[in-house]
Amino acid sequence: MDYKKLRAELKANVISSAYLFLAEDRYIAMSFVKLLRERIASGEFASFNQSIFEEKKTDAPLLESALYALPVMSERRFVLIKCDTLGALSQNEGAVKVINNFIKSGCATTTLIILTSKADKRLSLYKTFASSAKIVEFAKLTERELYAWVNNTFGAKGFKASDKAVSKLIAYADYNGRDSQIDLGYVKNEIDKLCSYANGGEISEEMVEKICAMNLNGDIFKYTDSILAGDEKQALEALYNLTCNKMPAAVIMYNLSKVLANNALWTAGIEKGMTREDLAKKYGANPYIVKMTLKKSKMKPLNTLKAISLMNRSDMAVKGGKLKEDSALIILSKKLCSLAKL
Repeated sequence: MDYKKLRAELKANVISSAYLFLAEDRYIAMSFVKLLRERIASGEFASFNQSIFEEKKTDAPLLESALYALPVMSERRFVLIKCDTLGALSQNEGAVKVINNFIKSGCATTTLIILTSKADKRLSLYKTFASSAKIVEFAKLTERELYAWVNNTFGAKGFKASDKAVSKLIAYADYNGRDSQIDLGYVKNEIDKLCSYANGGEISEEMVEKICAMNLNGDIFKYTDSILAGDEKQALEALYNLTCNKMPAAVIMYNLSKVLANNALWTAGIEKGMTREDLAKKYGANPYIVKMTLKKSKMKPLNTLKAISLMNRSDMAVKGGKLKEDSALIILSKKLCSLAKL
């Protein structure tokens, strides 16, 4: 079923014991995860009534204990398993056995959610959900739905955006582009930036062009990801595509500085024992972006700070007339890739 049907069921107070969430749009899926968690495990004893597992850390005995433990001063417990794909989770035979047995048992005191992006229908775990639980698909919004959502989000914040501004923002985000990994969380972040910049005025097309990053077939992400991974060849290819499509150097630098700053904070947080979920919550970031940044980055926190310093020097060289913007970006990209490899 789709998430609109799930919303109707929740309004009718119908909560099942097991859900498989297929998240094409992770932001929408996470909003329902949050809603269910608040319905099931809230109040003074919330921490006693919820358990969250990551794909690689899903220990079968601990999972079994979490699924069958009695709730504390509540009707249900909440258990969430997050994984990249259902296939990856299915490699954990012990966890799969526990999940299959739980679903077939019809346990009414726990609600299990598996949150993933992809699921092979041939997998036994998928078949168990299809026959004895609920599979919920979180498809991306259509262009028309996205247009309405953007307008409504601006309105909820007390702002109005021109039609051209909304269209430009949607075009820049490339939300429905081929192989696009952008979700509504990214679009919301861009809306937040525009509202902060507008300071009460109407959002114009010019503001979008100045503030928002253009997602040229994901090249801005390919560029920043390649920098963090130390892949000089791919970074320069992505940079070439960005410059050919006339993305302003200031926009490229802004996105790069933001990614580097986040990488420094998040990698330092991981070293201190924080989880990706903790980091996303603390810094108000999209959990998917946190995950993918940490997954691809080879740049250590100290080297990230050195990279930010290099960016500042490069910016000063351009402003002082010592380097042209294109040359500065190429030189900077090579230096940053070298730093990532150290």
